[in-house]
Amino acid sequence: MIKITKLQFGVALAFLLFSGVCGYLLSKTELRQRDSFFCTSNFTLHSGNEKLSLSMNFNLNHGDGFANMDGVFYRDGIQKSNINLHKEFIYTQEDGEFVFEQKPGGVMELNGSDPDILKKYLPDFYFRNDVGTHHVRIKTIRPGVWIITTTPTPYLICTEY
Repeated sequence: MIKITKLQFGVALAFLLFSGVCGYLLSKTELRQRDSFFCTSNFTLHSGNEKLSLSMNFNLNHGDGFANMDGVFYRDGIQKSNINLHKEFIYTQEDGEFVFEQKPGGVMELNGSDPDILKKYLPDFYFRNDVGTHHVRIKTIRPGVWIITTTPTPYLICTEY
């Protein structure tokens, strides 16, 4: 029979506890990095005599993400502004609940877009670097198709590109 000393028992117990903590932390990292996807959505928002037509691309990959928005803003049927926006962010997610955060040193480019138009139609998160987090729900409808929403009402449908 093997005789175990108190020191051996203590070292074995410490190793088991350390392994358990490492496993827990790695599982949280995996949760953050699961559900990576790339998709695009084309949509038009109307408000009175104004219309904003956008093509939006989302790229979420292992905790890093970016969104590209390209489109045109019309007032009374006349083109008033081109929209070109690129926003980088980091994110965490759990069960379809995503939290987008400002990426330290991340890029945010308006590329000549009118911020007043963006303020009316988009959350501040997408066109400013000094705001907090942005919470969205992303649910899979079927493989390659997702609904993205900030409220119980669907915000947009995004498909794999």
